[in-house]
Amino acid sequence: MTKNNSKKILSAILFWSISMALSAQIAKSWDFENVEMDPTFITRLMPDLGKGITGGDGSISIDLKNGSSMFLWGDFFIGDVINNQRIASLPPIMGNAFSILSKDTVISYYKGTRAKPLAWLQPEPVGGDFPIWYWPGNGFVRNGILHLFMSSFTKSGPGSWDFVYVACDYFRLDANTFEVIDKQNFPAANQLNCHYGHAVLDDGEYIYSYGTIGLNGKVHIARAEMKEDKLTNWHFFNGQEWTLSTAASKPLQGIAVAVSEQFNVFKYNGKYVLVTQARSGNTVVSAIADKPTGPFYNKKTIFEITEPLAANKMYAYNTMVHPQYCDNGRILMCYNVNCLDVNDLYTNASGYQPRFFWMPMDKILNQDYYVSTKNEGVVQIPGDLIDSVKIEGNTSNFYINNVVANSILLENVKSIKFELESTQGSAYPDGIPHEPGRVEAEDFNSGGMDVAFYNTGFWYEPGGEYRDGTDGETAYIYPGAGSSNGYWMNVTEGDWYNYTINVPEDGWYEFIFTQSAFSVSSVDLLIDDIVVETMEWPTGKTPAVSILLTAGVHVFKISLLSGGSFFDYFEFNKE
Repeated sequence: MTKNNSKKILSAILFWSISMALSAQIAKSWDFENVEMDPTFITRLMPDLGKGITGGDGSISIDLKNGSSMFLWGDFFIGDVINNQRIASLPPIMGNAFSILSKDTVISYYKGTRAKPLAWLQPEPVGGDFPIWYWPGNGFVRNGILHLFMSSFTKSGPGSWDFVYVACDYFRLDANTFEVIDKQNFPAANQLNCHYGHAVLDDGEYIYSYGTIGLNGKVHIARAEMKEDKLTNWHFFNGQEWTLSTAASKPLQGIAVAVSEQFNVFKYNGKYVLVTQARSGNTVVSAIADKPTGPFYNKKTIFEITEPLAANKMYAYNTMVHPQYCDNGRILMCYNVNCLDVNDLYTNASGYQPRFFWMPMDKILNQDYYVSTKNEGVVQIPGDLIDSVKIEGNTSNFYINNVVANSILLENVKSIKFELESTQGSAYPDGIPHEPGRVEAEDFNSGGMDVAFYNTGFWYEPGGEYRDGTDGETAYIYPGAGSSNGYWMNVTEGDWYNYTINVPEDGWYEFIFTQSAFSVSSVDLLIDDIVVETMEWPTGKTPAVSILLTAGVHVFKISLLSGGSFFDYFEFNKE
């Protein structure tokens, strides 16, 4: 059964967010053997024959409270699939469609016709040269009404990735026919530039709407009450209490990863569980909290996508949880896949179908303690509060309670000591990592050229007095009046410099750079060799950026992509 209503829409390339941004340092679980892939679920949800929906992403699900579930697709294909191939004349549809899955049937909801399908929900035109469309957020059902958040987007140019967020709208739909009862704009999304509605939790007295801001994926929360079957009386969490002020909203604490555009927050056995796929990479991360506002804790990597995506010119993104499907302590999840070449979507139909798997909930709820081997030295373990200790990274020697060990899963551990060989230099001047506060530009790591730094040799003063000259370390220190301690660094395109820093606790840290650019500089900022931000250093400005960091020792790298600067110092402090 398919619902139809003819209108016109512009066909477009498939999309659902695959943002490339920072990937915080998250420990690996190493123990994924109890995760069970379930290929039969997609054959129920997207059967090859029947001219229903046979491809899509988004993969958001809502319990309809009647024994069936709605799956919402961000973009979609319809039409038969034969031998894993689609009919070339059927274009991908940009927008949204629904699949209603019950025990024995699946029904597709889209508009238009089978020859020219259209999205089920369509925003009003805004003018201009490009279309506007809805991609689905999340929602819930009460009293026969589906409360659903939708995000509208429009194109900003002719390129495949040229699109911009427009607004968030709150819909009420009939939960049986899915026809619109009414809708209203949710202005807080634009006031805060937060994409609310991508994780929604009905928690009884209050309904919570979560969203992220920017590529760094900071999570904010709003809450509402239900009055006369409509969400009203919205408040925003400022880190301490609820307020009417949208501008006062603060990011939730303890989520040490850049949360994806699509993610989940659900309640399980009294805990609030957040699950997201890292924006950069194929790891799926969880964290739990005792309240919907956090703080979140027990963050861990619970799954890694291992299928050979690159070999098949594919990528994976936006892992989603389906909490209404629980089985013997397991919960259903899926990750979305897509093809880099749109032509492959026709020759490889399964390249645009989500992969479902069953996740044991004890992987999320067990209090495992993770240790990164980047934290060289002795790590004390709070053994009374944890189930096990797990090691991330590669090292030839580590010691458990001062005894050499080579086990990955460790029980009853009180301390761990690592012996590592540095490949990024060591903190200058005394090997002690820089603490929050001011770090002089010339206090880059010791270790020499191509290890601790790289200098192109442009505009330098050899034989400077600040450092001893070992491995050419004086080559770019420039004595100059007006600097913080009498020295600048001349930095230019191609240069990079490592700084070993100590982060006392998880959270967002603001980095402020004091420099005098002699040309506008483009700079990559890296944490442990992962690019977390690309920013500009304009002439005469003091640029700043927020970076999400986990507690421990990290190597912060500044890499000049273009331009040049007299670099004096930077400061980093917890927000």
